[in-house]
Amino acid sequence: MSNKPAFTGDANLEPVVELPALPVAVNRVTFSDGAVTHWHSHEGGQVIQVVSGVGRYQERGGEVRPLRSGDTVVTPPGVEHWHGAAGGGDMVHVAFSSGTSTWGDAPQTE
Repeated sequence: MSNKPAFTGDANLEPVVELPALPVAVNRVTFSDGAVTHWHSHEGGQVIQVVSGVGRYQERGGEVRPLRSGDTVVTPPGVEHWHGAAGGGDMVHVAFSSGTSTWGDAPQTE
């Protein structure tokens, strides 16, 4: 596993604010139709706020959950998960990630 973000498909990660005194990253991520993150976890957890579009989210061992504009997902520290756009269009979310992120393999989304 690495600390470099990994995606299937096209995704654009844009920093919203840098907080050097805190272990928090705030990024706006635009996922193209069907693009998702690889499996990953965050040392201090993650909060995702969906801004537009329709997406998907899954924690390791759980069911795939649909996401829609306005939804918020709270992932506890260390929980492995993936998220991104569902088929049919782009999805944009703002992610608040705490601590070191650990990245793994691409999920089986089909």
